[in-house]
Amino acid sequence: MAQRGHPTCSDPKSDACYLGVKTEVVPLSPQGVGRLLRSATECGRSFKISGSLKSHMASHTGYRLHVCPECGRSFKRHMSLKSHRLSHTGERPFACPDCAMTFTRRHNLTCHRRQHSGETPYACGDCGRRFKQAMHLNVHIRRWHTSERPYRCSECDKCFVCPASRKVHMVVHTEERYWCPDCGHGYTRSGTLKAHKCQKRGTVAAELFSKEPSGLA
Repeated sequence: MAQRGHPTCSDPKSDACYLGVKTEVVPLSPQGVGRLLRSATECGRSFKISGSLKSHMASHTGYRLHVCPECGRSFKRHMSLKSHRLSHTGERPFACPDCAMTFTRRHNLTCHRRQHSGETPYACGDCGRRFKQAMHLNVHIRRWHTSERPYRCSECDKCFVCPASRKVHMVVHTEERYWCPDCGHGYTRSGTLKAHKCQKRGTVAAELFSKEPSGLA
């Protein structure tokens, strides 16, 4: 049995062993020109760059190699950690030329600028609906065109199309609630609390209106 050593930044096969994911090296072409690292036992996806393989392996194991020294939060990718560390310094180096907004990541700026341009470069191959971000397209495809639910709740068997949906669901396993300051009712979603407040305001307004005189004497 392979010995599990600590993960490294340079040896993806060592990292794979540490993370419990088997890998193999296969020829890039039938002639054997070039080498390709492949995550063999989980999904068979292939990568030319060892760092890409290492980041991908974390999607199978949940292991996060890159840890923020300031707060201890961990990330699957080094660039995600690098962007996160800007939140501790307050630095936002990417500025929108069309408005005053600034961003910690160039990708976020690119996505934001589509709000100004109206560009929707990502199209659904099944229904033609277009999106500003690839992430939104992926969620759309899972929700409406496939049964894929890759994000599983760690407390129960429910699965979700995106991490945000799973995060909302996880509240049902905790005591965390959004509380109404007027009546004390608690809700697992902030949107539900907002709807509750709007309903209460409408009820109060209706009661006040019903008590007003219908006309002048």
